[in-house]
Amino acid sequence: MTGVAVGAEREQIIRWMEEGRNILEIIVKLLNDADQLKMAADATQKENERLRYECDQLRREVNELHADHERSKKERAEIAQWFSSVMSEAASRLLIERHRRRHGHIQGRLRIRARLVRRPRGRMASGTARRVRALRASCRAPHPADHTDNRSASRHEPRG
Repeated sequence: MTGVAVGAEREQIIRWMEEGRNILEIIVKLLNDADQLKMAADATQKENERLRYECDQLRREVNELHADHERSKKERAEIAQWFSSVMSEAASRLLIERHRRRHGHIQGRLRIRARLVRRPRGRMASGTARRVRALRASCRAPHPADHTDNRSASRHEPRG
């Protein structure tokens, strides 16, 4: 029995040695895979850090661009408002000048009219004075009563 037992034990030891070799190959393969996975994880982590840094830079750049955009919108609005006021002023001056050229004789008529309505004591009637001031201020089209001629104006002037 001892010979049979030794033979069986020997076969079992040979099997263990073969299985051990297979297990060692598997362990070596697992260690190699673990090294490769660790290198891949390190590379991925570095790439992740690089991308985070780029993302932060891009966020800062986007924020700066938004601020620049808002600033330029504000500047454009201010320029548009300024241009509008300049154009409005120019149009207003043009209309006033055009009105003065057309109705430049109104001031002379107003003086004649004022002389017509003077009272002997040298004072104008209060309602007329207000109307004359209103006409001077607004520079509107001539009033129908302003179409008097100079002969009648000289007749109604107070003699002093």
